[in-house]
Amino acid sequence: MCSHKSTFQRYVTELRNKNLTYKQKRGILSHLKAEKGILSRTVDVLKTVEKQCKRQLDAVESAQGVSGYWETMNKLEKVSYDVTLHLTLAQT
Repeated sequence: MCSHKSTFQRYVTELRNKNLTYKQKRGILSHLKAEKGILSRTVDVLKTVEKQCKRQLDAVESAQGVSGYWETMNKLEKVSYDVTLHLTLAQT
């Protein structure tokens, strides 16, 4: 009878520990979900701001007679980066 009691007590102790672990992880998960919501909203706001800035930049470029300058510069920088990366990888 004593072994059944000690076995049951161990079972209850393990169950309590698992329950505590579950509650802690559930709390962490809840916090992470809230953080994801905040970050998703931040991304949406930043995308909206980026679109507005892009429109303003396009308007300024058009007014100055250099439409597409920023876009061309970005493409050139990307090509330059890709070439540098390719050369670096080729040397290793």
